[in-house]
Amino acid sequence: MAREAAPRVQVDTLLSEHSPAKMLIELSESAHMVVLGSRRGGAVSHLGSTILAVAAHGSGTIVAVREDGDEITGGPVVVGVDGSPVSDTAVAAAFAEAWQRHTGATVALGQRQRLYRLGTLTVPRPIPPGRPRIAGEADRELLIRWHDEFVAAVGSGVFQDAAEWADARIEQGGVTFWETPGGTPAAMAGTTPEVAGQVRVSAVYTPSHLRGRGYAGAATAEVSRAALAAGVQEVLLFTDLANPTSNGLYQRIGYRPVADFAVYDFAGPSASA
Repeated sequence: MAREAAPRVQVDTLLSEHSPAKMLIELSESAHMVVLGSRRGGAVSHLGSTILAVAAHGSGTIVAVREDGDEITGGPVVVGVDGSPVSDTAVAAAFAEAWQRHTGATVALGQRQRLYRLGTLTVPRPIPPGRPRIAGEADRELLIRWHDEFVAAVGSGVFQDAAEWADARIEQGGVTFWETPGGTPAAMAGTTPEVAGQVRVSAVYTPSHLRGRGYAGAATAEVSRAALAAGVQEVLLFTDLANPTSNGLYQRIGYRPVADFAVYDFAGPSASA
């Protein structure tokens, strides 16, 4: 049915003999949205046990669709919030749905992000061989290439032109390499200019063939240390929640969660109406 309704959309089928709730909860950790159907009544207490389990323990956006519910056209989008951190995510999902109805634009959840603030800096051990070095004019072509590779790896968002980004970072001293003992850059981490006592760590990148050796952690710890030494009040960074490796790394360095965000992509002739 799904393939007939949207032939251009990739549809994968997964059959499992295990508990559906457990499987869906595990899958939700890397999914943008989990949609579940119910053949039972409309009250929450009458929803199936699988839906209740996934709603309570799953990650991301969970949508329950009733079989016997009559669709109401033109009605409002209702969202309930309780002041908890997840309330912002709920409001974002409700806005995306309302905007799609209002404009006819295509809406897709592009990424779930988490904002972190640096607490007590902890340099990850063991420190990989090598040393930090601030990128200079001689590194311009490498910065451009790594910026493009970073953008391709991230896969979503709005990014500055690579050459403009490299020139600005060189002028500001805003990118630090972690070099091997032989002087070859192995990873980079950048920081934005200070605004209101805050800087944000960005563009943390390691080429694929050099990953898993601690270079990105060392570079991130170094730019964090340098920011604190420069007297900034707060060091922040955003992560993709679908990447457990980077989230785990930043927490080991000393970054603590502040808030979660949902990034939606709007497309179509009425996307900016």
